[in-house]
Amino acid sequence: MRKSSVLFSYLDANGQSIGYSQAIALKIVDEVRRRLQTPRLAVSTVVVTSTNRISYVVNHQIDLECGSTAHIRDREQLVVFSNSFFDYGIRMVVKRKSGIHNYADLAGKTVSTTAGTSDEQLLRELSLNRKLDLRIISAKDHAERRFRCIEERPCRGIRDG
Repeated sequence: MRKSSVLFSYLDANGQSIGYSQAIALKIVDEVRRRLQTPRLAVSTVVVTSTNRISYVVNHQIDLECGSTAHIRDREQLVVFSNSFFDYGIRMVVKRKSGIHNYADLAGKTVSTTAGTSDEQLLRELSLNRKLDLRIISAKDHAERRFRCIEERPCRGIRDG
C-alpha cells in the first residue's frame, strides 16, 4: 500500500490504509482465500513508495501492489498488471498567473515530481529531447510533491493523471 497516493491507496487520519486500489486489493485477497479454501490466509500490509514498489514485487517482498502504478511497456518486462482501472496521463500544476501554458514554457525552470514514477522518467526525457534544461526535484512521495507546490519550492508540479 502507498502512504500518500490519494484516492488510490493512502493513510487516513487514524493511520488506516484506505482507497480505491486498497479496496480492489482486498477483494482480490477475498477471492484468493475462497479459491484456496484458506479463510485464515494471512495478509500483511507493506508500505511501498514509487521508487521501490516494482522491485518489491520482483524480489518477492510483496505479492500484490495496490496504488496508482501506471501500466507502461518498460514495466511489463518486470511485472504483470491487472486490467487497468484508471487512465494514465501526465498533468502540469502551476499557478494560474504563472504564464506557463505548455511544457515549452517550463524551459530553464525548476519542477517537482515524484521519484520513481513514470512521470519522472518522461519529464527527464522531455527536458533532454527538447533541450528545456529543467531542474527536476524528485520528491520522495506524492505528499511531499504536493507540499513543494503549495509552499512554492518550486511552484511547478508534474504528476500523473
